[in-house]
Amino acid sequence: ENMGFILERLAFGHFGNVDFLTDESFKRLKLMIDDIYFQYCFAFVPRLWALLPKLNDVIMRVHSTGLDIFWEWEVAATYMDGQQQEEIQASMYMDFDVGPVKLDMGNFIGLVLPLIIGFVFSIFAFIGELIYYKYTQKKAQAVVNVN
Repeated sequence: ENMGFILERLAFGHFGNVDFLTDESFKRLKLMIDDIYFQYCFAFVPRLWALLPKLNDVIMRVHSTGLDIFWEWEVAATYMDGQQQEEIQASMYMDFDVGPVKLDMGNFIGLVLPLIIGFVFSIFAFIGELIYYKYTQKKAQAVVNVN
């Protein structure tokens, strides 16, 4: 029985707080694909704090320099198990083999539908050309008969 679980996904792809997961748990647990929420930085300050614009500038500069990605990779290399990080990432996607799949019209609709639409439009265009040709022939015949 597959069950979903959530983890803290760090800003640059690593997963935090994975101490409770064992190698056996990956056989029955599947990491949720979509994020519930996402933020780069949390700082709780009063809304009207005088230094808030400067704090925003510092956060933007740190993020722009790449210092935060360096810190995350450094922490991941030092304290996190790389094998476990890869297993968590792989658990997001199903990996069971469904075997050969019988092809049906749904597999070919992307090729057949434009072809059928093209045939229908070309038939309408041909009928329109025939009507135009008959009209011009009658008009030309009427001009000859008048003279």
